[in-house]
Amino acid sequence: HPDGQAVRVMSYILGAGGCSSRLMARVRGEEGLAYDVRCDLRPGLVYPIPFKIVFQSKSESCAYAAKLCLEETEKMRRDGVTPKELKDAQQFYLDAFPGLFFSTRYQTASTYALAELMDLPKDYYATYRERIARLTVEDVRRVAREHFKPEKFVWIVVGDIPAIKKGDAARAAALSDFGTVIDVPLADPLTLERPK
Repeated sequence: HPDGQAVRVMSYILGAGGCSSRLMARVRGEEGLAYDVRCDLRPGLVYPIPFKIVFQSKSESCAYAAKLCLEETEKMRRDGVTPKELKDAQQFYLDAFPGLFFSTRYQTASTYALAELMDLPKDYYATYRERIARLTVEDVRRVAREHFKPEKFVWIVVGDIPAIKKGDAARAAALSDFGTVIDVPLADPLTLERPK
């Protein structure tokens, strides 16, 4: 995907960058609602750019934590990133190359097989660092606006659904804030049948 590198850097800043990411700072650091919160947004094989945010929280704070994740996503779309955030994310990818693709023989073979399967340009890895280094704050803002579509998000919530729906009286958020709620009972692990 032509936006691949910008999307990768944006994802790092939002939630793929671990403790330095915005989601981790807000949901874990400021609010203490999740031990781990992260996102993954990168060009894929089947879908052009699938996006997911993953976190675990207490049942009562689940909807509020999801609301914070959505707010950070919308903030990224609206305001973009700071020059320091961009520089730090670029430096991560510049320093991590070639370990991201060539750290073992298996990974090297997989990297080349994937490149062949996806018909990547022959100089894709030779110019990878250059493409990362060239990114601007405006590049990241543009891809956030183009690729984050909150109105198309699908939220999958697993846990104590009655407690999650009840929420936390101290924090105003409900599952219904995100759209229509459809309860899907878990399938029996042996028969894979769902209760009626």
